[in-house]
Amino acid sequence: MDNLKDYREKEQKMYIVANIFVLILLSDLFNLQNNQYEWLNVLVKILDSTLLSSSIYIFAFLADALFSSGVKMKLLYFTGHLPGETIFSELKKKNTDLRFTTGQLLAKYKEIFEGLPVDKKEKLKYENSQWYKIYNKHRNVSMIFESNRDYLLCRDLYISTLVIIISYLISCNLINVLEFNWTSILYLAIMLIITNVTAHIKGRRFATNVLAYDLQS
Repeated sequence: MDNLKDYREKEQKMYIVANIFVLILLSDLFNLQNNQYEWLNVLVKILDSTLLSSSIYIFAFLADALFSSGVKMKLLYFTGHLPGETIFSELKKKNTDLRFTTGQLLAKYKEIFEGLPVDKKEKLKYENSQWYKIYNKHRNVSMIFESNRDYLLCRDLYISTLVIIISYLISCNLINVLEFNWTSILYLAIMLIITNVTAHIKGRRFATNVLAYDLQS
């Protein structure tokens, strides 16, 4: 089975670089229409932008690698819950997955449902631990492996966007290489929302895929 996090060498790098270029394009770094800069100053600005993009890339990539999985999940879900922490309860209340019925779910995992704790915190831990046991049996199945990879990729793209926002604000206010503009902030905010929502959807899909495969195996 391939490396689960090989996206760090591919998609994540491309995402970080692409966003850096967008920020540079949205700035007035290369606006020469007013002839405000001499060509020497323009060359300096180009060198500054190259150093800036390299610095942001390294900072974003290293910061993402340094964050633990637990920290990333807290940043992604804030006061929410991991997909595995509520998967059984939510599917029991409302099952929209066409691959299995609620009856099949209740029959297959009868002991799990009967053992659900009353205490909310304990219930979350219990559900996640029971789900993880099922996941661990099938973790190398192609469908589950790929859905897990997609989930982690989207999570890490979200974290990278957070780091890019911080880097951008530092570049504008402390280093003064870029001029602050709201268009860039709006763009980054949109990307932050998109990656967050996508990660939540992928996480839910991943958790459901585990049970769907287990129910049919």
